[in-house]
Amino acid sequence: MVLQMQVVSLFYSFVFGVFFGICVNFHYVLLFSRKRWFQIFMNFIFVVDMALIYFLILKMINGGILHFYFFLLILLGFFVSFYSTKKIRYFLRKLTKGKKVV
Repeated sequence: MVLQMQVVSLFYSFVFGVFFGICVNFHYVLLFSRKRWFQIFMNFIFVVDMALIYFLILKMINGGILHFYFFLLILLGFFVSFYSTKKIRYFLRKLTKGKKVV
């Protein structure tokens, strides 16, 4: 694989990790607070959708070639964004305490 294509793939993997972390954090209510069957269904749909999005775009970038360090950058992007959006979610919860938010 050409170096430029690897750099683009690495950047995409990091950005996808950020996107994945944000999605997990803002869908936290749906993923962890309903009935058991609903949790399983939502988790399954969420994971399948995220995997399809990642692989479809990766296929457009470099033909779908995977390397171990792509997954490391997804994890890095996930942890960077998850903890920052977790603070935002906590701050919003404090602002809306006692109010019903749709």
